[in-house]
Amino acid sequence: MSGSLEHVRGQVQGQVSAERAGASQRGVGRGVIAAALTALALFSAACAPQTVAERPTAAQSRVAPGPDLQREPPRPVPPPPTVSPLPPAPPVVEAPPVLRRPAAMPEGGVRVGLLLPLTGSAAELGRQMLSAAEMALFDFGTEHLVLVPRDTEVAGAAAAARSALEEGAQILLGPIFAQAVQQAAPVARAAGVPLIAFSSDRTVAAPGAWVLGLPPGDAIDRAVQQARRDNRERFAALVPQSPLGEQVADALRQSVERHGGRVVRIDSYPAATNDFTQVVRSIANFDSRRSGVGSQLRALEGRTDEAARRERRRIQGQAAVGDPGYDTLVLAESGARLRLLAPMLAFFDIDQPTVRVLGLPLWEDPGLGREPALVGSWFAAPDPAGRQDFERRFREVSGAAPLRIATLAYDATGLAAVLARQPGGPDFSLETLTQPDGFLGVDGLFRLLPSGHVERGLAVLQIERTGLRILDPAPQRFLPPQTN
Repeated sequence: MSGSLEHVRGQVQGQVSAERAGASQRGVGRGVIAAALTALALFSAACAPQTVAERPTAAQSRVAPGPDLQREPPRPVPPPPTVSPLPPAPPVVEAPPVLRRPAAMPEGGVRVGLLLPLTGSAAELGRQMLSAAEMALFDFGTEHLVLVPRDTEVAGAAAAARSALEEGAQILLGPIFAQAVQQAAPVARAAGVPLIAFSSDRTVAAPGAWVLGLPPGDAIDRAVQQARRDNRERFAALVPQSPLGEQVADALRQSVERHGGRVVRIDSYPAATNDFTQVVRSIANFDSRRSGVGSQLRALEGRTDEAARRERRRIQGQAAVGDPGYDTLVLAESGARLRLLAPMLAFFDIDQPTVRVLGLPLWEDPGLGREPALVGSWFAAPDPAGRQDFERRFREVSGAAPLRIATLAYDATGLAAVLARQPGGPDFSLETLTQPDGFLGVDGLFRLLPSGHVERGLAVLQIERTGLRILDPAPQRFLPPQTN
């Protein structure tokens, strides 16, 4: 496999190098690669039988060793868990674009534009995304599929999109950053070509321009849904004063309104702070709860029986008594800052499971189990098992671990490859892209909505001392989307 993949990589890199060499003279280069590859079936609801099939194994979803390999057909299983659809998107003022469907395979193959930062400060990220797309090209492509990578940093994302379209791209994948999406999307829309971006910022989504990244709000909604199943009713949040904090706070309000319960408080703090002492003390209602310790001790004055002595010892061992006024707390931090915040929870007596802590998809870090206050926390994310094979093969090919976002390039390229070889010819029409059954990628089940948003089937994970555990599995099929 590696030899063939290196051949693909050489062709793609040759085009990228040619573009860079000519960029200073003509802005954006126009090389085109051709890759003759073994075709694979994409495990998507579009191509699957009507019965619900088992989740494909790694062996089933990779390149066949030869054309004579016999594939065992999917076997029907009992209906798997379902996921509630997202709420209806706000009405769109502008009509959806008319996305084109070529009548037959175009001469020279189907071109897929790939808009990435291949130079500048984000070049390493762009190279990883390109490598992931090359892997998908090898796994799912045919001799008719052609990647057209374009650098969004040379002359901007709009120029990169125009260059890819001039080369005949029938679908655009990327860019990564929200600002670049805002530049490229109008170009794609004017041409009637769909764009699937790698951003997670839902504010740049629009009809015909999808954001494939996982917005924090979707994960919060899934975690709140799980908390309600656990009979939790009172929600609080501690968020930074930043766009992320605003998104999490808004998502919590909307999710609680949707699933039931009530939001009792949302506290915020300066986004740059490194001292969480006072903000945690406040949201813990620590001072009022601490005064309760004295009240309980005074109630035991004058009693000398054994039961009173035991109760006195128990109370004296507490810094505060009672819960803080809520049974679920959402935190909008991750990484090193989360590790600064977490010890304050225990210090001010916010203890699990009395108060269940909910987090973000970025909490997918087995090392968080070393933070005692976070053990027992829940967060929603794609099932990690789905991408283990991808990560292993990426390391084998590139010699480095993939960045978390690299799976987006792999899934988007795989989707484009499958839709490029439909029986009636390449089909990137709005109807096909937004089919209600969705598609299955290494990040699990996803479907593109007419609004430009992307709905995902997420698992709920729990942090344990030894790592992460699937608390509630990701669904394997969607419920029908809601309609207005």
